[in-house]
Amino acid sequence: MSRLIDADELKERFCEENCGKNRCVDHMDKCAWILSVEESKTVFDVDKVVEQLENYLFEKYCIEGDTAIDEIVKGGGIE
Repeated sequence: MSRLIDADELKERFCEENCGKNRCVDHMDKCAWILSVEESKTVFDVDKVVEQLENYLFEKYCIEGDTAIDEIVKGGGIE
């Protein structure tokens, strides 16, 4: 099972719980765990998802250039 997480929040929480917020910031680039999070693949390519949605909407409904798609996918939804 895959799920999306906020990697920046995860790294920040890890630092706060394990090294103390101020000290960890200075050493974040050397922390093996943080580096493994940085190097991990994402579950999906956001730009590819946006492109596929735009292509689908154009083919199905002749909708072109809808900027809301980009905002929804990259922003995690709409309010």
